[in-house]
Order: sequence, then C-alpha cells, then structure tokens
Amino acid sequence: MAYFLCSLKYQSMANLWHNSSRDVWIPTELRTTALLGGDPIEFVEQTSTDLPRGEVLLFQSCGKDEISRWLLLAPRNIPVRINNTSLECGIRVLADRDAIRISDRPTVYFSIEQLARIVAFPEVEQTCARCKLPISKGDDAVCCPQCGVWHHEHQDEGRKCWSYGDRCTVCNQVTDLDLADFRWTPGGL
Repeated sequence: MAYFLCSLKYQSMANLWHNSSRDVWIPTELRTTALLGGDPIEFVEQTSTDLPRGEVLLFQSCGKDEISRWLLLAPRNIPVRINNTSLECGIRVLADRDAIRISDRPTVYFSIEQLARIVAFPEVEQTCARCKLPISKGDDAVCCPQCGVWHHEHQDEGRKCWSYGDRCTVCNQVTDLDLADFRWTPGGL
C-alpha cells in the first residue's frame, strides 16, 4: 500500500492523549509521522511511501488548499475502531477528539487543540493584532490557539503584545503563558 506525504506550508500540530498508569491523561504532541499500537507511541521520520507491515500509521497530508489533515492508515488485518466504529477501509481523516482503539490496546484520543507558546513567526509578514505593527518572518510571536491571530512577544525588545493584556485581543483566550492549559482532556469523558 502506498501513501503520500507532502511538504506543508501550514503544518498543524496535534496531540495524542494516552492514559498513564495512574489514571492521568497525558498529551503527546504529534509533529511527525507516528506508528501506533506499541507502547509507547513511536515517532518516525517516514521517507518511504510503503506502509510498514503490521503498523498503524498516523501522518499529515495536504490537498491543493495546503491545509494539513491528519490521517490514520491501517492494514486490514489489524482491528481499529474510531469512536467505537470499525475502520473498514483502512484509512480515516481524523477529527478533533476522535477516540482510537487498536486491537485490545487502551483507547487513545486525537486532539487538534494547541497551547499558546512563543515561536519564530513562520510567515512572510502579517500585522500584529494588538499593536498593528508588522510581524516579520522569524520574529518571536504567539499564535492564539483559539482564534488563530498573531501577536508579537519579543522578550528582549519589550514588545510583549501577547502578554500585554490578560486575554487575546480578539477572543477570550488567556494570555499568561505559565497558566496555559488545555481546555479539553479525555478525563472528562
């Protein structure tokens, strides 16, 4: 079976939630291809277009719109259930909060929610939602995980547009990076 990976202009990160031995849900950030079914989850740099034998694969793909989607790909001989429904055709585009169960392994949950964090701005240029000045490629910035707008967050230069107020300029997302926490966890199910 062959599949296609592509270089994405806009990569979306996701999380795979698994239950620890102490009944605590732990998120594992998905940045690269992941092989599921083992313990723990194994991340691989996938360069081949052949599905590893006997493995369930989780990877990003994109269409002409360059929007990334996370796909689950499984051989027919491995029983996979998503949201308690059998995966019949071996492939599924995952949605936020999908429950994934492989064979008799414990259920894991897929989530697209991200936490606010300072990153190098990946775009060519965009306007900061708070100060209305340009954010240039490589500048320290924060993308609001709730509404997706960008703010400066230069620690050295004193331009802390994200943390200037207690909420995002556009929505009600808390801006304290030390208090950033997921709004949803599987523990509430």
